[in-house]
Amino acid sequence: MQAALADDSTHVANGLSVIPVVLTNSMVVLGCLGYLARLSLPTFAIACAILGVGSWFYHWNHRRALVHLKQAGIAQDALHGHFKSLVSGARELKLHHDKQRSFIRDSLGVTLDAVRTARTRGLSIFFVALGFGSFLFFAVIGGVLFAPRATPLDPAVMTGFTIMFLYIMSPLESLLNALPALSMGRVAYARIEALGADAAPEAPPRDRAVSHFASVSLDAASHRYFHEGENSFFALGPVDLALHAGEIVFLVGGNGSGKTTLAKLMAGLYPPLAGELRHNGEAADPAHLADYRAQFSAVFSDFHLFDTLLAHDPQDEALANRLIQRFQLGHKVTVRDGRFTTQSLSQGQRKRLALIVACLERRPVMILDEWAADQDPLFKDVFYREVLSELRAQGKAVLVISHDDRYFDLADRVVKIENGQIVSDTVQAHRGAQSDTATLATATAA
Repeated sequence: MQAALADDSTHVANGLSVIPVVLTNSMVVLGCLGYLARLSLPTFAIACAILGVGSWFYHWNHRRALVHLKQAGIAQDALHGHFKSLVSGARELKLHHDKQRSFIRDSLGVTLDAVRTARTRGLSIFFVALGFGSFLFFAVIGGVLFAPRATPLDPAVMTGFTIMFLYIMSPLESLLNALPALSMGRVAYARIEALGADAAPEAPPRDRAVSHFASVSLDAASHRYFHEGENSFFALGPVDLALHAGEIVFLVGGNGSGKTTLAKLMAGLYPPLAGELRHNGEAADPAHLADYRAQFSAVFSDFHLFDTLLAHDPQDEALANRLIQRFQLGHKVTVRDGRFTTQSLSQGQRKRLALIVACLERRPVMILDEWAADQDPLFKDVFYREVLSELRAQGKAVLVISHDDRYFDLADRVVKIENGQIVSDTVQAHRGAQSDTATLATATAA
């Protein structure tokens, strides 16, 4: 994906930029060939036969070159993965010199060699073909120059041929030089198209009257995906799970049990292979899944925090700053002109900002994927004992993925999942003290 957004998009842009050059010079070349045919058809036929051999040779090598360029594109994808590992794992590599050397030699270096080798071979074949074409071109000119001595052809005609061939040389050279960029653009465009080949166009959310939210649910829903690390499929479900307004549900289970997959399925980010998604008891329309997803806000463990408040009302800036104070970040960051003044914060603090953004969306369902994992003990306690109670008071349905068993008694229900199957759904008796819920509820209602 990263290679498609970076390198492939550049190759497509370069390919598009040479299309006017190709079209203009093609018209010039065709016009010149028409004039040559008017001067002498036999000589024109001989010249075209020689140039036809050159064209066939170029086309044959063009196909060979595309094979290598496609291989270079595949290797480029792997190279971007290594670049990401190099940045993300910089600390680990600095701590272990042998790992650093092994990564550079056995992973990054090997892939760099693969990209360089495949791209060099592909472009070399192109330029060899271009060189052979130039050789044939000059061979035709030489033949035309010396032909009058061995044939009864009119010297004036041969002179016209020579002058026209010399004139055609510049546009033909420009045309041939543009073809590699056009070919690389073709390959890159095919790779970009392949990314969305299986994705059907999705309708945007429809403007509909806001209805009273009661619940969202999975009805015998299932999903599966290929697990590259284990070379196998992970299957989730079929599962039945409902989230009701004003309810806090903890989703628990071991690592790899399917908690995040279940949350993404519930949010409509993964389409169910079987079963249904339901909103207020009605089945979600697969053709308008965006309407269903519009019920959800989420902070996943691998969340991305944008530096601007996207698609928010101008008055949300004041609300965001009140929530920043509420989440104990006022001394670190504020919102100014719709942007966070900084994101140079710890992971736990950035998660607080992500939760603030989710609150600003004012959606009835919230998914929090191991949100408290990066919080300090004091704010973790605030989150479980105060923030969740405040969200409940607003009537939100909150799905909390958590390993913090000391707080399980604060949930309305605890759902346990193992190996992609829900094994228990327990209603909890509330023993936690109810907090003052006015702060967050009043803020988000403003």
